[in-house]
Amino acid sequence: MLSQLLEDAVEKDLVFNSENLLGKFHTIVAFIVANESGSYSHPLLRETALLTLCRMMCVSSLLCDMYLPLLFTTLERSRLSAEARTTLIIAIGDLSFRFPNSLEPWTAHVYRR
Repeated sequence: MLSQLLEDAVEKDLVFNSENLLGKFHTIVAFIVANESGSYSHPLLRETALLTLCRMMCVSSLLCDMYLPLLFTTLERSRLSAEARTTLIIAIGDLSFRFPNSLEPWTAHVYRR
């Protein structure tokens, strides 16, 4: 009972409440990762934003499901440095350990790289 209550609090309140740190910043970090305007092309910034987003995704399966398409699109389409690609693949491994059911549909994309 208590563990389910804590799990629900982490899944919803911690990540999606705009008064919490994760609730405020996950959209900003995702915006930097997406880099649609091309303004965020510094390699260190991109790598840091990717790792930050992956660590935030490890907190909540809802957040993980929400940003998995962004991660794999970034991995396939963006010109990332070798370090950033390595960081992303390791983080995807961490996510697959934490939320295996969420990452199962993306398995082919992982091994394609």
